[in-house]
Amino acid sequence: MQERFTRIKNDINGNPRHIIHFLDVEPPELADDYRKQYTILQRYQLAVQSARPWGGKAYRGRAFGGGIVFSAYDFELPGIIQKIRQARRT
Repeated sequence: MQERFTRIKNDINGNPRHIIHFLDVEPPELADDYRKQYTILQRYQLAVQSARPWGGKAYRGRAFGGGIVFSAYDFELPGIIQKIRQARRT
């Protein structure tokens, strides 16, 4: 699965920030089960909670709804997303 992320303005320290949609951190095999059991808001909260250990935070801006923001470089982000999916699977 190809991750799509959007680059936004750097943080106050000059580190690059990227936004991903919360559906991109859900494990693909569990997405259907989550759709049946939880509301969209609950799924978003679960995704944000699972992204926090790797530096993910809820994006609160207007430009991108349902986003999780990471302070990471372009080459680091796919690895972070993969770690989140693996952690949710176990």
